[in-house]
Amino acid sequence: GGSKMAALGPCRCLRAAVACRASIRARHTHLVPSWRHSRPILVPLHQTLASSSNAFKTEDAGDANDRQYDGIVVLAGGLTASGGVPEWVKGRLEAAADLHSRSPGSVILVTGGGTPHKPPILHDRSGHVIHESTVCADYLVSELGVSPNSVLKETSSYDTIGNAYFSLTIHAAPLGWSEVCTVTSAFHMPRARACFDWIYGACASAPRVAYLPVADEGMTEAALEARRRREEESAAALRRSAEEVGADLAAISGWLHSTHRCYAVNRQHEWGEPTEATKEELETY
Repeated sequence: GGSKMAALGPCRCLRAAVACRASIRARHTHLVPSWRHSRPILVPLHQTLASSSNAFKTEDAGDANDRQYDGIVVLAGGLTASGGVPEWVKGRLEAAADLHSRSPGSVILVTGGGTPHKPPILHDRSGHVIHESTVCADYLVSELGVSPNSVLKETSSYDTIGNAYFSLTIHAAPLGWSEVCTVTSAFHMPRARACFDWIYGACASAPRVAYLPVADEGMTEAALEARRRREEESAAALRRSAEEVGADLAAISGWLHSTHRCYAVNRQHEWGEPTEATKEELETY
């Protein structure tokens, strides 16, 4: 309550900046198409994040083709060893480009700076870090023909919670978006949806969010099954955190930057240390 918020201090500035209050709004819709080739089709998700918490409840919506979006948010999914786009991420980008072509005025926001599970890929000549969202943006422009003026990127996030938080606070809220579609692989969608429902649901000025899962392609069956198991474990941890922190953006900001391995200064000494990810799971990052 009030005593918890008083201790957050600077987090109030972020809350004021994006005009967010401590309430969950029924503004989230749930799309369950799996994208292949040119059009999304409705299919059941292979897993769910059913929870008693309102932060994880969504409503069914129609086909993604029937909606017009301000922003199409693509979640990054790692890089190849040479710094390229993995096949499962290509599917996400192709789905986003297709949706963008049918949603005049929309922009595609590619998210992700990297991952805590692997060292960053460095540029051959300059030695600079190659961010996942930069590689995704280049693929959209150079391979899929999307105008660079229709692409935004976010390099602050290093996991799915960060994808949701920074896409909201850096782009969606300041730009006043009202309709967003989040695109990621089917294996990743249940946890991604939970992250976006929680974080966007904690902001009164957040856009309504729809979800477009993309078919799981381009990875071995062993890697996919390992990642699905990991997603289930991570989803359970996310539910616990959401219930403890609550649905207030300032509280979420305080929690993210004081406890999360990827964002807390008091844990930055852990950066670069091996994570608990298995060999099979690492193939999907």
